[in-house]
Amino acid sequence: MEKPSVLEAKNLILLGILVLTFIVFYGSLKNNFTNWDDDVYVLNNFLIRDFSLENLGKIFLEPMGISQIYRPLAYLTYMIDYSIWELNPFGYHLSSLLFHLLNVALVFYLLRLLSNNLAVAGVITLLFAIHPMKGEAIAWASARVDVVYATFYLSALIAYIFYIKNAFQSKYLIFSILLFILSLLSKPAAVSFPLACLLIDYFYARKWNVKIILDKIPFVILALAMGVVTLLAQRPDIAIGSGIEQFSWFERVFISSYTLLFYFFKTIFPIKLSNFYDFPQKLSFWHYGSLLVLGILAFAVYRMRENRNFIFGILFFVVHLLLVIHIIPTGNRFMAADRYAYLAQIGLLLSIAFLYLSAKESVRNVLLGAAAVLSIFYLAVSFNRNQVWNSGVTLWSDAILKNPNCSFCCFGLGNALINANQHALAQPYIEKSILLNPNFAEAYSSRGSVRFALQDYNGAMQDYNKTLALNPNYHYAYASRGSVFAMQKKYAEAVEDYNKALNLNPTDMPTYLNRGMARLQLRDFNGAREDLTIYINFNPNEIKAYYHRGLANANLGRLTECCSDWKRAYDGGIRELKKNLIEACGYTNL
Repeated sequence: MEKPSVLEAKNLILLGILVLTFIVFYGSLKNNFTNWDDDVYVLNNFLIRDFSLENLGKIFLEPMGISQIYRPLAYLTYMIDYSIWELNPFGYHLSSLLFHLLNVALVFYLLRLLSNNLAVAGVITLLFAIHPMKGEAIAWASARVDVVYATFYLSALIAYIFYIKNAFQSKYLIFSILLFILSLLSKPAAVSFPLACLLIDYFYARKWNVKIILDKIPFVILALAMGVVTLLAQRPDIAIGSGIEQFSWFERVFISSYTLLFYFFKTIFPIKLSNFYDFPQKLSFWHYGSLLVLGILAFAVYRMRENRNFIFGILFFVVHLLLVIHIIPTGNRFMAADRYAYLAQIGLLLSIAFLYLSAKESVRNVLLGAAAVLSIFYLAVSFNRNQVWNSGVTLWSDAILKNPNCSFCCFGLGNALINANQHALAQPYIEKSILLNPNFAEAYSSRGSVRFALQDYNGAMQDYNKTLALNPNYHYAYASRGSVFAMQKKYAEAVEDYNKALNLNPTDMPTYLNRGMARLQLRDFNGAREDLTIYINFNPNEIKAYYHRGLANANLGRLTECCSDWKRAYDGGIRELKKNLIEACGYTNL
């Protein structure tokens, strides 16, 4: 049992770290949503808007998002956020920050168990908590999965340590399994947990026997099951652009070694951070040389193999990056991401701490001074990067500043400007995106959106056709081409394209509105009413939807419902409905 003085010191250290972390990332609470997946997971996600059994069932039974990945527990947090905050971004960023603070407390406790040294636990937890690479998982609403899965992952790891430390009492193993399941339901990356347990066994020098294997069977079975679910759920046909697939297997070896070193050096020196680290157009000297550097580092680590604690930290770092260094193709458009190092950094920082504990006094002083300098540097960088995530425009502008020849970054900034109705400003970025990657299907679709807004309908049609030639499964191009047909009064063709778009993505709410209006023109009043009702349930503040559903109801002889819709539209600003409401509905006081 710890003495009161130790408990008090422990609590004060943790409280100080938590307060400092909150201050560092407080600026993220002022940010808006971005145009990088936030529209998919939050803004246009109708499932989170109704805390119903039906929607809960869909979240837990169906994959979601651009890549169709199964992570229901993380999506459930969005549903809770919406029930409290609706679409106020403050609440979503606050939730992510609170999850991170909870993880900081869990890391502190984990490090106390592993190091049995309050000072080491405090310093490493501080560096973990305020590290600039953490900003992505905190400030980006769509990265919620990373902080949620980490919460249950760390909790499961602590429970497993309790299992070892408490004479292998089965209740702790069961508790660890349950927490592991929750982590898997938050993000499939939790499949690395069985390897993490083996590392814990190694750290505590457990004797290799049948029990070690039996302990891992439930974890391995669950990890394999999640792996199968993830592979079945993902849709590689809707991957954007080209990723690791453009490289030969020989080249991928160097991509993997370079990416692992990337995370190693970014953890220690987090400079030139970006939300998007693109694959190289071709491999350079640095990529080929990375394998040699990695070999030298591996040899140095091998020379220190007697230092079990140090080896544990290094292996913890590597194990938690195995899934994201392209040994296994994942379909990612980017080479690396800050959020992917969220848990791995614990291992690297801990290995340095164990080196500190085994070093001479003079070396300790140097390492302690370096830790102090890095803490100040991390504080400054993290604090300043909050504003980068303020909006899609600030986010992609920063990415282009770091990599001017990134096609996807130009695409991202162009789309952010399109969303801000600045189509003329968006056009050169979309054009550059296409120039840098002529096979980038979605960039043609975005240029089509620009041309459509500038009333160049023929040009827009050409771009949407080009998009579908490159990617026949891109639902947005069908939806957008349908709108071009509607502008040309070709309503049958418009409905046909809207149907294709909704078959590919039944959650594309604006397309229900557009198809409803097109069906109205084709005198398919029942179909129009059905589509418009779906859209109104998603967005009850869209006034023109009430106006058009009122027309459908009028033609179907549903006078009461027609009058209700038109009254809502009139109150919302469509004042020309006054005559209809007086003559057809009997309103007198308008």
